Amino acid sequence: MLRTGGLGFDRVATFENSPTILGEQIIHEQLPMELTNFDHPTIEIYRKTTAYNEDQVRALLEPELVGPVVDIRSAVAGKNMLLMTDEQFAEQRASGTWSALFDPTGLTNRHPMLTWYLMVQLLGVIAVPISWRALRHLSDKGYAASKPLGLLIVATVAWLLGSYELLAFGRRSVYVSVLAVATPALLIVVNDPRRVAHELRSIWRWILTTEVLLRPHMWPLHGQGE
Repeated sequence: MLRTGGLGFDRVATFENSPTILGEQIIHEQLPMELTNFDHPTIEIYRKTTAYNEDQVRALLEPELVGPVVDIRSAVAGKNMLLMTDEQFAEQRASGTWSALFDPTGLTNRHPMLTWYLMVQLLGVIAVPISWRALRHLSDKGYAASKPLGLLIVATVAWLLGSYELLAFGRRSVYVSVLAVATPALLIVVNDPRRVAHELRSIWRWILTTEVLLRPHMWPLHGQGE
């Protein structure tokens, strides 16, 4: 309705910032939503015309609004926490502020990239037996996939625990998630330790290559973010 003029607005300008690869522009319609809506959004500017009528716009839009709608200004949104219940609000307040949870002067905040690198390495080591069992037919026996696999499993388990309100999201849920990865990995190693060790020794060149390729992709991220 907006683009056709049914709401009393005319489009006066459109700005597109399509990504390019090797000088070739990629058409927006061929890209996934996370790229077109966040990283390279199309900006449209509309101008209100004399045809605009508030009652008419309300009559057109209200039937399309389904589910609970909170009519509140963003300036006061934090005062009642929108749709939070009293219990959820109390739990949110009790969880602590960001600076209380993560000391700004602590080691992890003073050396974030080193901390991130070590954590990824730890999760990768823990997930190596799982990736080895699942991807043993690959040339590297699944070693390169161990880091993203470990990170994915830990993040998913922690998210599910919080989403289903089984355990509040925090350090404890992350520890439980790490344990969820480490337990089956340990069982795999204990079941056949010699074979695991032998196959990992046989791919030491792949391991070295993976570690060398990983570092230059991590360090440039320092100081950047959303």
